[in-house]
Amino acid sequence: MNVEAVRQTGLVPEAILHRVEHGLQEGGSVLTQLARQPELDLPALWQALASRAERHFIPTPAAAGPIDARLFGQDIAVDYLILPRVRVFNTIRVISPNPLRRVRELDEVRAVCAAWVPSRQVTFQIDITTPAVFRELFALTYPAAPSHYRSSEDAAALAALIPRLAWGIDQRPTPEELTQAIAAFAGLPYVDTTLSPPDRRLWHELPAGPLLQRRLVPYVRQADGRLGVLGAVERSEDVAAVQVNVTRLMETLQVPLVLALTSRRALNILLSTYQQEAETA
Repeated sequence: MNVEAVRQTGLVPEAILHRVEHGLQEGGSVLTQLARQPELDLPALWQALASRAERHFIPTPAAAGPIDARLFGQDIAVDYLILPRVRVFNTIRVISPNPLRRVRELDEVRAVCAAWVPSRQVTFQIDITTPAVFRELFALTYPAAPSHYRSSEDAAALAALIPRLAWGIDQRPTPEELTQAIAAFAGLPYVDTTLSPPDRRLWHELPAGPLLQRRLVPYVRQADGRLGVLGAVERSEDVAAVQVNVTRLMETLQVPLVLALTSRRALNILLSTYQQEAETA
């Protein structure tokens, strides 16, 4: 799915498409960039796009009905960004978040699914759902997904809604999507600080120096009394070093801490604000 294909449908205002094109310079997919546009009624747009392509639209997870996860496994799902739905005679219906997905893009999946079709002559039918519902259905279909990711790139495919096999120079996750993927692969929570800003009252409860030195920002006081702190990484290999910083900070402050990840640029903004407030306190 590219911007020009969406433009040709006439369903999205040109001003929004310009913002999408600008957003794509930092990465992500047209799907995720469209999902970030507050003016769009995404379910209505996706339904209209599906109708134009003469495809069935799935508005909610419940509307998908029973899903036959035996048809193909998690690796196929992230490599091609599709979910199995059901087999009807020789036709296997799959679910995609891309309303303009071409059936021929699934040719390499036919051999995987041939065992489920008596004649081994598989045809595919693509059903469409929104990015949010696709991710929810993925979690329902593969509930143990994080423990089976081959790398953080599997999680990034889901975060950026870019088929893993389609990654290239012009298709890559945004910094936020990549951090979200690394967090999922590492089993850590991810925090979008725009949607969930930190509780800044916590910034005055502890000495700022040790936190700033280790590039950690207090985020939330959890129900069990532990203090949530935000850190950032750019590679999976960086997670261990951040966790070491959290452990050492706990030893210094004698306060139970729990780590969550956010993007590097979001953390830089928070660190700057945190330091300014600490200096003027």
